[in-house]
Amino acid sequence: MNIRRVVTAHDGDGKAVFIVDPTTTEEQINSLSQIYTGALGGDPWGILGSTFSVTGLVKAPIRFDGAGMKVEMTAEEFELLSADEAEAILAERYTRLTEAGYPPTSALIAATHIEVDIEVAAQLVHDAQPGFSACTIF
Repeated sequence: MNIRRVVTAHDGDGKAVFIVDPTTTEEQINSLSQIYTGALGGDPWGILGSTFSVTGLVKAPIRFDGAGMKVEMTAEEFELLSADEAEAILAERYTRLTEAGYPPTSALIAATHIEVDIEVAAQLVHDAQPGFSACTIF
């Protein structure tokens, strides 16, 4: 799991997006999020986990390049984006979905699934019968 920091930890009130491999299960994500948010205590995450909040989850193929102490991790869809650009894209996707009628939590889930075509997702809600939840198909 990669934690993309937008502000430095010592400032507090940071924001993070968890990036995991698409094959990561919900159980694994829940366990990892407990570790990284400090919910299980222990250092360093027992301290660092209180300095940020998680604003999203992205499932993207992850690549490791290099060897020894010189290893770089890259999430494929984000490799050419700055943190500001990635945040702007996720915010735009979230806004489009809430405008289409998604509840905020569902919009956040769908917005962070980069494999989801936002226009198709918005159309699903537009064309749906009452009570339909498009997020159940993600």
